Amino acid sequence: MAKPQIKKRFSFFSSTQKSPPLSPQNLYNNTSSYFLSQEIRDDNNPTTDDIRISIENLEKLVLAADEYRDYVNKLSKISKNFSKCLKDYSNCKGIDKSYVQCIQFTSQFYEHHAEIQAKLNKALQKEFETLQKFWDRYSKKVEKDEKAHNDYVGDLDKQIKKISKDHEKKSKKEINTL
Repeated sequence: MAKPQIKKRFSFFSSTQKSPPLSPQNLYNNTSSYFLSQEIRDDNNPTTDDIRISIENLEKLVLAADEYRDYVNKLSKISKNFSKCLKDYSNCKGIDKSYVQCIQFTSQFYEHHAEIQAKLNKALQKEFETLQKFWDRYSKKVEKDEKAHNDYVGDLDKQIKKISKDHEKKSKKEINTL
């Protein structure tokens, strides 16, 4: 006699499968397929070349943010102007009412778009000013630290040269005394 098959019910709340706990290795394996170009660095000690590249990239970021802010400002002004032109055109005589309504709705859309862009521009201005202050502080600090590092390395080089000369003199004296 055949036993009737019992259908298993799907439940959102009682899942028998457990997800593996996330660890840095599992997380890396799961995200590596999404972010192929990004590699996780194992070393925590950057070299001077890494620092220079980081500074150059930060400078590019600041310039790109400024350019983006300018373009958002221009887009806001252009949207406002476009809205005004559409509104003026819709007020012309001899245009069908359905076209006039479409043009007026489009005009309102661009007017609201201009308002949103203006608000976005204000927020971007604040963020850019913060980023600019950070960049100014950071670049001055890096410049100061780099100068101090170069001075320190220069002093160490002088000391090494002095010690090597003294060592050569002592070794020559010892050879001459023998």
